[in-house]
Amino acid sequence: MGDFVFGCDTCQDVCPYTSAARIVDDPDFAPRSVENAFPSLEFLATMTEQEFRSTYSGTPVTRAKRAGMARNAAIALGNSRDDRAEPILMQMLRSHDEPLVRGHAAWALGHLTGGDAKPELETALVHEADSYVCEEIRQSIDSQLVDA
Repeated sequence: MGDFVFGCDTCQDVCPYTSAARIVDDPDFAPRSVENAFPSLEFLATMTEQEFRSTYSGTPVTRAKRAGMARNAAIALGNSRDDRAEPILMQMLRSHDEPLVRGHAAWALGHLTGGDAKPELETALVHEADSYVCEEIRQSIDSQLVDA
């Protein structure tokens, strides 16, 4: 997945129908804003349901739902190798309302920081009630022990 969060970028490159399409300058196909075309991973990771709806209403992005976009942002942040992603992932792990997102934030935090995330993951494990998230945290801690 790398740093992709949604869309058909690779599909557009390899699709035989796309290669035959003409380039047009039609404003109906232009992004509503640059922020929509290239949203920050932090925004995707922390947006509220209202922000998601107001930003993406009427677009195909709604198929992924807010939780799916936040999950994908967590994966992209974990793959980023950017130290600035660590506090965003910690916030997601501690307080995102969706277990799917917290679980992926645990993976991403471990993937991004290696063994340095172990104390944060252990603290999260103590406070986490969802069994799926707890398992993801444990797996992230275990993978750090193997990598050390």
